[in-house]
Amino acid sequence: GTNGKGSTVAMLDALARHHGLSAATYTSPHLLRYNERLCLDGHEADDATLIAGFEAVEAARLDGEPISLTYFEVGTLGALHAIRAFSPEVAILEVGLGGRLDAVNVLDAEVAVVTTIARDHAAFLGDDLEGIGREKAGIMRAGRPAVLCSSDLPASVRSTAEALSAPVHALGTAYGVEREAASWRWWCDIGQALRGLPDPGLPLDNAATALMALQLAGVELDETASRQALGS
Repeated sequence: GTNGKGSTVAMLDALARHHGLSAATYTSPHLLRYNERLCLDGHEADDATLIAGFEAVEAARLDGEPISLTYFEVGTLGALHAIRAFSPEVAILEVGLGGRLDAVNVLDAEVAVVTTIARDHAAFLGDDLEGIGREKAGIMRAGRPAVLCSSDLPASVRSTAEALSAPVHALGTAYGVEREAASWRWWCDIGQALRGLPDPGLPLDNAATALMALQLAGVELDETASRQALGS
């Protein structure tokens, strides 16, 4: 999506780790240091880890006929090399550039999340929202869950999921947010509701989406762990 990817990744990471799972995240761009892009169990990757990945990518790139790679492709492959070595129980990967064309989309996600759709990367995607939605939905995989974090997405997003027979879990119908006095309640059409959740200081729709995605990834959500994660 255009907005909400970073916050959704951050909350998925916190939720996974507070449920006792090891986790890795890959995001872009970085704000201050390149190392921010890859985090392993909540810690930025150190220089040695990044360099090992870059060296592995360069060796593979030059093995036989040299392959031309972009800056982002090298960074993505290097991060995937590090994540494979770390072997986390959950890997959370942000996909940019519209989705289908992004280097991260080389992987088949077990759960795909689309946050919001707006006009961006016009040079690659044009300015038609239906076309952009179709590109974003390119991260979905056949028969695997798709979580839609907005009730205002182009029809092409859902139609792409339906064409792939990807089960759709949409905000407001499959899961959602109910505000309470000093907290909020998460509900979904599968599993149990969670009450007394704190405001994470980030959009609650994205928090609800992170909970839904983690549950669809096979994690049994715990109310106490969820409160601690979102409170952090």
